[in-house]
Amino acid sequence: ETDAGGCAETIACTLKALFPHAKVRAGSEDDAAAGPEKEEVEKRVQLLQESTQSEIDERALSSLWSGSTSKAMEVLQRVEELVEAQGGTCRNLSSMLQSVCRKMERKMIADAKAKAAEGEAGDDAARKHKQDDGKEEYWTVKRIERIAEQCFETWYEADRWR
Repeated sequence: ETDAGGCAETIACTLKALFPHAKVRAGSEDDAAAGPEKEEVEKRVQLLQESTQSEIDERALSSLWSGSTSKAMEVLQRVEELVEAQGGTCRNLSSMLQSVCRKMERKMIADAKAKAAEGEAGDDAARKHKQDDGKEEYWTVKRIERIAEQCFETWYEADRWR
C-alpha cells in the first residue's frame, strides 16, 4: 500500500531512468549538493561577463540553469573556449551561451534516444515472450517512452515560454 508521496517518488524514479537528461522535480535531493557548485557557476558567469565586457540576459541565464550545475559548468567551459578562439572578445555573449545550451540539449536528447533504441531490441524479445495468449499488451515499453517523451517536449516548450 503506497501513499501519494510514494507513488510520486516511484514515478520520478521511472522518469529519471527513462530520461536521464531531463530534470525531474519530485524531490530536492539535488538542492543540498548544489550550493557550492552553484556558487562556482555564478563566479564563472561573472568572470566571463567581466572578461568580455558583455552582459548575459535573463533568457540566457534561464537556459544555463535549465540543466544541472555540472551541465552548466560544461556549457560555460565551451563558451569560454569559443570566446578564447575569437581572441577574447564577444559581441553577444547571451546569444553564444544560448546556442551552446541548445546544442548540448540536442546532444543529450539524441544520446537518450540512442540509448532507448538499444534497450528496445532487448525489450522486444521479452515482450513477445509475455504475449503467449495472442493479446497485445496496451502499455508497452515503446508506448510509455513515446508518451514520456511527448510530456517532456511539452514541458520543455512551456518552460521556454515562461
